[in-house]
Amino acid sequence: MAVRIRRLHAPGDRAAITALWRSALPPAWPVLPDGIARLDAGHLAVDRAGRAVGLVAFDPAGSVQVVAVAPGHRRRGLGTELTR
Repeated sequence: MAVRIRRLHAPGDRAAITALWRSALPPAWPVLPDGIARLDAGHLAVDRAGRAVGLVAFDPAGSVQVVAVAPGHRRRGLGTELTR
């Protein structure tokens, strides 16, 4: 599976990130459109075939706030790569 880690492109990635969030995180972590809209190029995405299948979001101090990988792409080291 060819993937690459890249900077998040919020406007272009918004639909994919929303779908990823819904599939990767439990209902206790609902999609918050304002939160998704705040994700910008300071965060990273795992890209496969032009679609974000994973993400890591940082707070302003650089601490990891969330790591999410689509269920079909887990157990392949993508989350680990995102946090390096």
